[in-house]
Amino acid sequence: MSVVTTIESIKNELSTTDLKLADYIVENLDEIPTMTSNVLAVHSNTSPAAVIRFSKKLGFSKFSDFKLALTKDIENRIYNEYSDIQNDDSFQTAKNKILRNNKMIIDATDPILDEQTVQQVVDKMFHAKRIYVYGVGTSVLAAEDIRQKWTRIGKTVIFDKDRYLLTQQMKNDGADSLFWGISHSGKNRDVLSLVEIAKSLGMPTLGMSQLGQNQLTKKVDTPIHTARTEDIKNGHYGSGATHSIILQIVTIDLLFYFYMRRLSVKEK
Repeated sequence: MSVVTTIESIKNELSTTDLKLADYIVENLDEIPTMTSNVLAVHSNTSPAAVIRFSKKLGFSKFSDFKLALTKDIENRIYNEYSDIQNDDSFQTAKNKILRNNKMIIDATDPILDEQTVQQVVDKMFHAKRIYVYGVGTSVLAAEDIRQKWTRIGKTVIFDKDRYLLTQQMKNDGADSLFWGISHSGKNRDVLSLVEIAKSLGMPTLGMSQLGQNQLTKKVDTPIHTARTEDIKNGHYGSGATHSIILQIVTIDLLFYFYMRRLSVKEK
């Protein structure tokens, strides 16, 4: 997902200052990569601190990373990346569009999932005695993937589709465990409720959701972001749900790899 697409997708979550920045950036794309944060602040009538905060909201740890991504967008002119699939598309055309769209949504998570976040997540999971994980809808598949991956290497991971049963197990546990909630929208009430319960028990909390200042991101200790999919309409039924689970599974796979690497270092 391009920077422009990301900006457009989170506009309804932005403050007045951020909206001024967003509008200026979209209207002056070609000039932004040559600007410092101070110059952009002057032109957008904001502040350097606001510029830095805005780039972080978009998933970039540094303003220079934001400019680099924008430069790539300008070079490729990818402002509307997702290919609409038409009913009269040939088999090969439809297949190519679906594969290309899925690849693009995975690539869009690259700048969002930074090294610091990965290390924080791995560290919290490494030190947790037990990991409680919960998701609903398609996020159930992600929760089950977490349970299977970490259970195979001897970590106790508890997942139950019944929120009430999971709550009872959590209440019988202690603060040395960890809770990981998964909601792509970041709005699921059951996930948010379990986060509150986990925090009341003193458990560290992780939350996986799409990029943005959603409720799950705000509630958990460590948010894990994937690219946004809610605005994607690429012409085939259920594509948004498909993209969300693809992003979750790929992100979990990445976290598992770095967890295993941490484990191998300890065993040496």
